[in-house]
Amino acid sequence: MNAFGYVMEGMIAAFDCVDRQANKPVSVLRWEHNKQPIQSCDRARISPEGTYHKLLIRSIVLSDAGHYQCVAEINGTVYRANRMMSILARGQECYPESKVGPKITYTFLYV
Repeated sequence: MNAFGYVMEGMIAAFDCVDRQANKPVSVLRWEHNKQPIQSCDRARISPEGTYHKLLIRSIVLSDAGHYQCVAEINGTVYRANRMMSILARGQECYPESKVGPKITYTFLYV
């Protein structure tokens, strides 16, 4: 999957951070947007599901564009996985329709 994605304003973006070392405990896992921690709120939901750590952002707005990062700490080692997300304003048609959908899912992998 590309490290850069497009989401239409008002839609949903889903990020999955996958623990490929599921047998090792993750002592810290956090999500960041433009290097700032993301907290669960009405529009953003963070939830672990097995070896997946999910971030779901509803009703995307233009300010949601930017750099997303999943940060995990395992046995004192920090792992980071990154994606860039761009928001297309309503009515903007500068990117092929096949690349934009009602829900975009990004998968991050860390060791």
